[in-house]
Amino acid sequence: PGDGPGVTAWGYQSCTETLHMFSSSARDLTHLGLRNYTFQTQRFQERCEELYGIMPNTNVLAERYGGFDIAKTTTNTIFSSGVLDPWGGATLSEKNGGSDAQDRGVYFFRMHNGAHH
Repeated sequence: PGDGPGVTAWGYQSCTETLHMFSSSARDLTHLGLRNYTFQTQRFQERCEELYGIMPNTNVLAERYGGFDIAKTTTNTIFSSGVLDPWGGATLSEKNGGSDAQDRGVYFFRMHNGAHH
């Protein structure tokens, strides 16, 4: 998904459910590990149409699973995250589950030595 639409499984997933709409820019030439990348919706829509004959639905995950309310609406679910995960700021936690989370079988685990993969 971070690389956007392409001929890989991640590329197909970008076109069907996880088109990440964000940009980044390197601060200067000494920070070469960062991408200098500008997201362009029309460009990615055209690429998905070209590769797979589909247009991305950027709302599909919210429609299927409730978006940011998923932890309040789901049942029998474990949400896990790692402290070392650079995406950790987007992690769902107990504060997102509602007061009846455990009654619905919804649990949250934060692994101190865990990361993204």
